[in-house]
Formats: sequence, C-alpha cells, structure tokens
Amino acid sequence: MKDKYRYAHIACIDRSFTAAEWFDWIKIHSCSEIIFQYKDFGFNDLDVCLTPHITKIYEGKSGSSWAIRTAQSPNGRWTEGNTTGLGSSPVMFCTDAARGYDTEREAIYAGLLSVEAQVKSRIEWYEHAIKVSYDVDVLEGGSNAHYRSSLKECKAVLEAIAICKDRHDPRQLTLF
Repeated sequence: MKDKYRYAHIACIDRSFTAAEWFDWIKIHSCSEIIFQYKDFGFNDLDVCLTPHITKIYEGKSGSSWAIRTAQSPNGRWTEGNTTGLGSSPVMFCTDAARGYDTEREAIYAGLLSVEAQVKSRIEWYEHAIKVSYDVDVLEGGSNAHYRSSLKECKAVLEAIAICKDRHDPRQLTLF
C-alpha cells in the first residue's frame, strides 16, 4: 500500500489501513481487545500494552495508586508508562530499535525519573498556591486543607520514588 493512501497503522501487527479499511476494522474490534501477544504482553489496536508488568511505587490513603508499567516488544526493546495520582501514560509497542530500553530495569528507572519530575512540579505548584493564598475555592474547587494534604502525599511519593530508584538503578549490580 502506498503511504499516501495510509490512514492508520497498527505497529504491533505491522498493518496499514486506508480510511475505509480502518473504519471497518474499528466496527468489529474493541480497543480493549488484545490483537497481538508477545510473551506475556498483550497489545491492542492502538499499540498500547493491556497486560504490562507493574512496579508499584506508592499506594495513597486516598486510594491513589502510583506505579510504573513496562512491556517488551519482539525486537527486545522495553518501554515504560505510568499510572499516578496526577494522570497516566500508556505503555506503547516499540518498533524502533533506537527507542526504548535494553532492560526492564532501565525502563523502570526511566519511568521513575519521569514521574519524579511530574511530582516535583506538582509540589512546587502546591507550595506556591499555599504561599500566595490563592482563593482556592476558585482554583479547582479545592481548599488550603486539600492542598496541604495533597502536598504531604506528593512528598511521601517523592520519598517512595527515591527508594524505588535505588532498587532499580541500572548502574547497580544485582545478585540475581
């Protein structure tokens, strides 16, 4: 199929679609359906891994869950995504050998660095909001008490990330 006619492409099955083919495909396939399996990793038609390995970072009292998700593609490359109290990013299929990571440990570590940056940014935001005494009822419908508890949770997450980074640092040797 010539690229100018390509409307969509599913990397995990290396299949391109014209617009008509794609609309026919999505009529019969759900994005929660696994269409490609590699080892214990199942991918859907958006190239998202639906069965990633999960490395928990922190479980919040409010029910928020913080975790790094990893998956391996047939080219041997590992990718990462995350689920955090701030949002999430999916674990995607990796077709490019120059992308991704050689080991799962490297992917987890990269994910931890990404989440750490998000948490630090959120901490700065909470500290600033509390410091300048914004009218917090206008901002996101929160209150100073809410921001203070969220700030406390973010700081606890940051401590948990530091522990996980030590455990998953790819520069450290492992015995097993």
